[in-house]
Amino acid sequence: MKLYRKLTALCLTAALAAGMAITASADVSPVRVVVNGETASNSAYINSDWRTMVPVETAEAMGIEYTVEGDSVTFTANGIAQTYTAGSAAGDTVATLVDGTLYVPFYHLAQTFGFQVSWDSAAKAASATGSVAEETEPQPEAS
Repeated sequence: MKLYRKLTALCLTAALAAGMAITASADVSPVRVVVNGETASNSAYINSDWRTMVPVETAEAMGIEYTVEGDSVTFTANGIAQTYTAGSAAGDTVATLVDGTLYVPFYHLAQTFGFQVSWDSAAKAASATGSVAEETEPQPEAS
């Protein structure tokens, strides 16, 4: 009887662990990225943090310039700059280098430069609308 209980507990533990692993895995199917109604990237993907990751070239569709140096990229537009480095924190996820291509979080990139971002789960598409925001002067702190 004790052996039966141990075997049952072991099987239940294995089933729960497998279920959690499947739930926690990212969707590896392609994601479409749209900027102001035009497809900007078909090579985006959803990472394990459930964030849409886009190749750096996607910035061109948003009117954002970029320079890549090794495993880092710096995006610039209208006096705003944002740098991402593969393996380093970027918002609530990390930039990644996949087969020589640097991917950054679409939401973080788009919002940094003033775009509104939305997700269409039926179409598996992340969208950004708007244009690059103007740099604003820091406001003095109230005393």
